[in-house]
Amino acid sequence: LFRSQQRFIGNIAEMNKNNTHLSKCPNYYDWYTSEYEKFHKQHPEKKHRIPVNDKELMDKCLRENLLFLYSSDNDEKLGLIAGEYDTFLGKSAVYLNELLVSHSQRGKGYSANLLSGFVNLLDVELFLCHIDSTNIPSTKAAIRSGQRVFSQEIFIRTS
Repeated sequence: LFRSQQRFIGNIAEMNKNNTHLSKCPNYYDWYTSEYEKFHKQHPEKKHRIPVNDKELMDKCLRENLLFLYSSDNDEKLGLIAGEYDTFLGKSAVYLNELLVSHSQRGKGYSANLLSGFVNLLDVELFLCHIDSTNIPSTKAAIRSGQRVFSQEIFIRTS
């Protein structure tokens, strides 16, 4: 009947950063969609709440040099992060479009490493994202990274 999401904002200068090695990978999309297929198979109720981003949007992130893979030492894909440049309240920003941890690697703290490594690469003032209010792990990761809730949005179906 309704869904809600939280809008997070972080001041880049105050956010957690690390030197996690992130790599660019133009052949990311098949792996990305297969991870979402596994997620939606395990959580079919979330298919419409947490959808796969289309290739056009993700390729835009890649062109802006804001799409990275996080891999293990033996090249196993652990996660992916993607954003796009934005302006918010007159300040330079990056909006996070995607943070995905591999199905087999969830719960191991990789989202924090991925996010902190990504933030470390950014040369903007603000970091922005929306998180579905039922996504507790992502909410915790955002808060631990130094982001704060900026607003809450509630969407109500009228028909």
